[in-house]
Parts: sequence; structure tokens; C-alpha cells
Amino acid sequence: MLMGPEGPLPAIPDLTRRAFAGALVLGARQVLVSAAMLLGGIALARLLQPADFGYYAFAALAVSLSMVISEGGIGASLIRESEPPSTPDLRLAFTFQLAVSLTLAAAAWFAIPRLGVALSLSPDGTQVVALALVAPLIAALRTVPIVRLERQLQFGPIGAASVAEVITFNLVAVAMAGMGRGTISLGFGIVAGTLVGTGWLLVASPWRPRLYLSTKRLRHHLRFGLPYQGIALISVAKDSINPLMIGLIAGATQVGLVEWAQRFAAFALFALFAMQRLLLTWFARLQFEHDDLRTAVRTSLFAAYGLVAPLAMAILVFSEPIVQDVFGEQWAPGLPVFWWLWAANILVPAAAVGMAALNALGESRTTFVFAVVWMVATWALGVPLIAWLGFIGFGVANLLVQVTNLLLFRVVTRRVEFPWIRTAVVPWCMAVAAAAIGRTAYAIMPGPSLWRLLSALLIMLMAYAGFMLARRSVRTMVLDAARGIRV
Repeated sequence: MLMGPEGPLPAIPDLTRRAFAGALVLGARQVLVSAAMLLGGIALARLLQPADFGYYAFAALAVSLSMVISEGGIGASLIRESEPPSTPDLRLAFTFQLAVSLTLAAAAWFAIPRLGVALSLSPDGTQVVALALVAPLIAALRTVPIVRLERQLQFGPIGAASVAEVITFNLVAVAMAGMGRGTISLGFGIVAGTLVGTGWLLVASPWRPRLYLSTKRLRHHLRFGLPYQGIALISVAKDSINPLMIGLIAGATQVGLVEWAQRFAAFALFALFAMQRLLLTWFARLQFEHDDLRTAVRTSLFAAYGLVAPLAMAILVFSEPIVQDVFGEQWAPGLPVFWWLWAANILVPAAAVGMAALNALGESRTTFVFAVVWMVATWALGVPLIAWLGFIGFGVANLLVQVTNLLLFRVVTRRVEFPWIRTAVVPWCMAVAAAAIGRTAYAIMPGPSLWRLLSALLIMLMAYAGFMLARRSVRTMVLDAARGIRV
């Protein structure tokens, strides 16, 4: 048995089994999260107007920027290191995040009135942004529990906290919107969800918050953390073209339509975002075991496409009836940009696995360069295309930027085997076949349109599950994951 600074390390097969179990837990969590987001999104889409979602996009951008900047990648640095994090290092991570969050919140509260005028935000719009900036201050308390749990691949409590956070957000936002509170409902939902999620993690991994600062240790962690976290920061800057650019050119209503279209098109990708840290932890523990790392990357590629392909095909072939029967006709103007944004489902699964592999191998500077390329390309292409085509130009620019992922795949292949095309073919073929079955059922089934839609979606997903479980390798993977779950 291998020995490590945290005691005996589990044998590679057991480590892989635990990673499978973590993926299974995250997958189950994502089903609940997606269901809550879907139901809450439908209710909010019917209670609010596109302009309200536009203001929410500004609030979400402010919160994302604050959280990404304040973490500084210190948590990821603590997770990746072979040594277990010391108590001073854990306190350092908390201190840094809290201090940066406070600084950013104070600066934003001072600047919000002026930014509101520049971006033509209503008073409700500026209020929801100001309220949402309380969330990063609360989130600083959960950095230490997350680091502890992720180092042990214990994703159950993290998944449960995320589910609780999403459900709380939707319950609070929907309830307040139903009472006629409008846009501010979304701000209260953000804060309430962060409180519940953070509280859950503090119960799962209790610790006593204390301040600590060591410039030497801070420099050590930021050496890896800044390039790693810079990827997330650049990603937020890339996505900030909506609401900033679209808001300046077309107004809050168009921002809201693009925000809705992005969420609809990326519905199948949300699970991958949740699994990024699992992949980083798993790959990092295998970085010196080349054969096992190669197997882990190949398995992750298949799992990523196996999860994304059926959901992506479902929202593609049923997009129009979903909008008509579920969200409401007021969102139909967002469909033209949805078609362009949907194309990300083809390349993003492999990009997520490839980025995790490079980061696990210590190539955070390489991944940072790619993030910069994506951000620069999005703005360089997006600004003229939005000015020319309106908000449709954002979708066109997004599709063109996705092509640069092909260069990323070449770089990953130089470090570890990365058969993304060969791996993606099987899940996509199964998804297309299942979609054909579902669409046929929708066409011939009698009854109200909503009933036909739900039945056809269920038939499609059941057909896809049957295709997948017919493969022996998939059955083995599921059984290994089930054995790895610790009650």
C-alpha cells in the first residue's frame, strides 16, 4: 500500500472507485439541482419579465466576480498539494477571502449608483445588485469545509449543500415574486440560498473561524492559485459581454432573453461545472501513475458526453414545444440565439475534462492562457457582431470561439491520451437515436401538448438509459460507483 503524509493512501482501484462514487453522488445531486432550477426557472419566467432577468444577470455577474476574485485559488492550492493543509493555512484561506470580499463589496456599493446610470438600470436593478453582494461575505465561511471535504473525496455533504442552496434560492425568489416583489425577489433568493448552503457545510465540517495572515504562505499558495483562479476570472470576464455589452446596445430586456437562452442551452452542461473539482482532485492523485491517469481521463470523457448528450438532444429537438408549453411565449424571441449557443454542448464536455487534466498536472499557466484567448476572442468577435446583428451576434461569436477548443485538445494530447472524438461518438449516436424515438412518440401521441411533451421526454430518456446500460462497461462503472459510496 502506498504511504502518504495523510497516512496510507488507498490503492488506485479503491481511489478510482471512490472517484466514481463521488461522480455518482454529484450526478444524483445534479438531478435534484437541475429539477429545482428547472421548476424555479419556469415559475420565475411566468412571474417575472425578461427585463427582470436582465437585472438578475447584472447581480449574478457582480456575485461571480466577487467570489472568483476573493478566493484567489488558495482553496484549489490546498486541495492539490500532497501535504494535508495545516490549521494556519486553512485560516489564511478564510482571512484572504473575507478581506477581499469586504473590499470589493465596499467598492461596489460606492460605485453602484453611477454604474446604474451608465447601464440604464432601474432602481430595482441597482437594489438587487447591492443586496446580492452580501452573498460573497457569507460564502467566505465555507472555504475551509469545502477544502477538507474535497481532499477526502467526500462530495456527499458538498452536493447536499448545493441542493439546499438552489432549492432555497428558488423557494424564496418564487415566493417573493408571487407576492409581487419583482426583481428584488432574486436578490433575496441569492442571499438566502448562500446562507443555507454555507450553514449546511459548517455543520458537515465544523470549524472555528479565526483570522490569520502569513505573507510567505500566501505567496506560496497564490503562485499556483492565481493562474488557476485566473481561469475562472477570465471566464467571468468573457461571459460579462452579456450583460455589459448587450445591455449598453439593446437594453435590459435583450439581456434577459440572452440570459435565459444561455441557461436553456447550457442546461446539460451544469453537471460538468459541478464535477470540475472532482476531476481535478482525482486526476491530481493519479498524476504520477500514467496508465491510471490515462484510464481516468478516458473514463471521464465518456461519462461527460454520456451525461450531456441526451439532455442536449432533448432540449434541441423539443425546444419549441418547451418554450410554448412550459416557459411561455414571451421567451420565444430568445430562441434564435439559443440555436447558436446550443453548439457549445459538442465541445465543452471534452474541454472541461482537458482543463482538469492540465490543472492536475500543474499546467495552470497553460489553461490560463487558453482562458485569456477565449475571453479576448469573445469580446473581439462579440462587440462587432452584436453591433451588426443585435443580440444574435452574441450567439454567433460564441460558436466561433468554441472552435478554439480544438487547439486545447491538441495540447492535452501531448501530456496524456485524449481520444475525445472516438469517445464522444457512442453517446451522441445513442442520444440521436433516443431523440428520434422521443420525437416520433410526440408526433403520434394523443392528448394535450404538455402531456405529450412530458411523455415524449420520458420515453426518450428511458430509451437512452436502456442503450447505455446495454453496454457492459457502463454497468461495471455504475456498480463500482455504488460500492464506493460510504454511508
